[in-house]
Amino acid sequence: MFPVNTLRFRVDSVTCLVIVIDLTVYARVMHAMSSKPKVVVIGAGIAGLSAANKLYKSGQVDVCVLEASERVGGRIHTGKIGDNTVEFGAAWIHGTVGNPIFDLACDLKFLLKSDLYKMWKNDDSRVKPQFATSQLRQLIDDQLLTEVWDVFDNLISETDDISKMRTFTESVTGAKMSVGDYLCQGFQCYLDSCTSDTAATKKLKVNLFSFLEERECNSSGCNSLHDLNLEDFGEYVDLDGSNFCPIPGGYDRISKALAAGLNRDCVHFEHEVTQINWLASSESDAPKSRYPVKIICGNGKTFDADHVIVTVSLGILKEQHMKLFSPSLPTDKINAIQDLGFGYVGKIFLEFEKPFGL
Repeated sequence: MFPVNTLRFRVDSVTCLVIVIDLTVYARVMHAMSSKPKVVVIGAGIAGLSAANKLYKSGQVDVCVLEASERVGGRIHTGKIGDNTVEFGAAWIHGTVGNPIFDLACDLKFLLKSDLYKMWKNDDSRVKPQFATSQLRQLIDDQLLTEVWDVFDNLISETDDISKMRTFTESVTGAKMSVGDYLCQGFQCYLDSCTSDTAATKKLKVNLFSFLEERECNSSGCNSLHDLNLEDFGEYVDLDGSNFCPIPGGYDRISKALAAGLNRDCVHFEHEVTQINWLASSESDAPKSRYPVKIICGNGKTFDADHVIVTVSLGILKEQHMKLFSPSLPTDKINAIQDLGFGYVGKIFLEFEKPFGL
């Protein structure tokens, strides 16, 4: 079973056989046979904490979490401005039916199942907008608005059909098309059919359509609909239920509850990972390790593991993947990191001495 070296020699006319076992290999085999696998999760955001919880509760592995900052939550970041609780990051549960975050919040008694369809504040961009007369420089006929909205809504709905969009892209250009390209082409066909429209009416329709595109950018979290791949746009699933469901007391109650469900000292804060050597045990010039993964932190700490789960943000992967992983990631993973994108979603918090307008 184990590599052995044999030595023969004579002692008092008796032939002796000495067997020397490779203890390094023996230790690695015994580790695999008797110990729980060691799993290191990188990142204490909602993904990392959820993965660590699943593994910890299984009782089948030893798991720890490495977090670069001094807190859990990642993009979930609840804070205070004066006496007010504010969400610097994720702010609400978007879609409550079939959403594991909503189900978890209910299990933790932060929300009730009766909140499933509660309309806290529905700012869904997939409904026809309502304009107050005071908001407009000129009056807009509701029939005209409805007409333009119907065109936009139909075009956006068509993008949900992934197969149709791929066929359309191949038949029209044979190259990649964006959601913006598709909407512009469809809207131009509509405008061309409106032969009786005056120049002023067409201009108003163009402005309304542009407004609806900007509104969709807000919903999709992008700078421009021309940044969105048409073929893959329909893969996003809109969940039913409330589109704006906040967590009373702050979203970070979710991440803190997940962290509390782990073993004491499971989460290591201020441990920024600088390198993940995921073929450590196969390097010929390195000391043999019984673990295939070695993780190096900026504070000098190292962690050995059988498996590593990386949950850092897309921005970190884009910026650091070449130096973070040794050896480099497979080409398909690198292509995915490079092709995925994200837009700018900013927040501005205003604090007033006295409440008004309520």
